[in-house]
Amino acid sequence: MADVSVQIVYLIIGRIIQLGVWLVLCLGITAVAAVLQWISKKKLIHWVIRIAVAATACIIIWMLVDDLIAIIKYGSMWFGIWLALCFAVTAVTVVVQLINKKLRKKKPIHWGIKLAGYAAFYAISLFAIMKLLGSYPGNWISIDKEYRELMYELYNQELNCYGYESIREGSNGEIVITFKENSHISDQNLETTMMQRDYIALKTATEEFMEVNENFQGKRINIAFRLSSGRTLCNIYNFDPRTGEMGTDAPCWFATGIIYANNCTELAEFYYDFFGISAGVRTMDDMQELANLRNLTCLQLYVGGAVREDKELEKQYLEELNTLLPDCEIHLNEY
Repeated sequence: MADVSVQIVYLIIGRIIQLGVWLVLCLGITAVAAVLQWISKKKLIHWVIRIAVAATACIIIWMLVDDLIAIIKYGSMWFGIWLALCFAVTAVTVVVQLINKKLRKKKPIHWGIKLAGYAAFYAISLFAIMKLLGSYPGNWISIDKEYRELMYELYNQELNCYGYESIREGSNGEIVITFKENSHISDQNLETTMMQRDYIALKTATEEFMEVNENFQGKRINIAFRLSSGRTLCNIYNFDPRTGEMGTDAPCWFATGIIYANNCTELAEFYYDFFGISAGVRTMDDMQELANLRNLTCLQLYVGGAVREDKELEKQYLEELNTLLPDCEIHLNEY
């Protein structure tokens, strides 16, 4: 909700700037019309002002509709629909009141009653739409129907450090599902572990969904995880991102960009069935655990601290890794 509010503020600022440019243009045209009227003695300003007011009203309505569509599709669906409903009802009631006052000469409703009525409608409709549509992801309407069930399934996963952000079709035909960090865990080691639990929870949910939905068998999926700053942290693929190839009987899961797992035990525990891993680890003390990665065909491992400074130690670790994983392509501290 906070992200949507920020987006709305930026939209309003942008629209005010655009409308300001338009009003300056209208004032310029009106000034020219005033000069021409003074020279030619013809009544021009009256029509210019009418056209400018009508055009400005149309532009404002177009801006509102365009922004509401963007909020509904890509921001918060239920919040955007509520705003659109409030705008539509308010516009219709204002037009009806003007017709009653100007054309039908009816006594206008007291302004206090009007405000109370609007406030009651806004509050009741907000509660009803939030309850009815609040469980749906922000861009539920903007994607193809076949993706919605998978998105809804992942959106409702109970995660520790991430929240659903969006789903879209990638440039190579893959489905890109993005999750954004919303962690408030102060313990860095615990947060790292919890982040990886989220990776595997979403990967497992995707596998289970694909097993029972024939339409998704053979689909390439990229689950992307972003930091709150916007930088992509990790990607979990059910295909080889280097070649685009998938497994014949089961997905070949690959993970790239895992930033500093606490140790090798975590890699062996969380990614035991992965075919490719690109990760950083804080310590290599439990390196023997990597022998449990039976499916691994490619391992890119980054180790900080003393290992980067001591080339002999780095060489020793590389030799041990090749012994533990003889059929795996291994890169140590190579970017």
